[in-house]
Amino acid sequence: MNNNEEEIFISSNLKYLIKTNKTKLEDLSKLCNNKSTALISMWASGKREPDTIDTYKLARYFNLTLDDFVGKDLRFEPTSSDLSSKLTTLSPEQQDIINKMIDNMK
Repeated sequence: MNNNEEEIFISSNLKYLIKTNKTKLEDLSKLCNNKSTALISMWASGKREPDTIDTYKLARYFNLTLDDFVGKDLRFEPTSSDLSSKLTTLSPEQQDIINKMIDNMK
């Protein structure tokens, strides 16, 4: 890659987000106008790339900007969806403790 090219992370980010969010390919299929789950698997493996509209839909689904979904390697950058998915696994009491800790940091 030369200095004028930027790396694209669509496939690695999609694979990472599917795994970390335990997303079902069927849900992404519905989101992308019933594209096949096999095609979505190809997007995640880098064998094919989603079109612009599907890329945008995927970014929105995972609460990401298009820039972050395409241009950042999310495996090394925690996202708000990572935090949200972890918080939902906590009990209400644990969530309350975390919220109080955040409030104290303001």
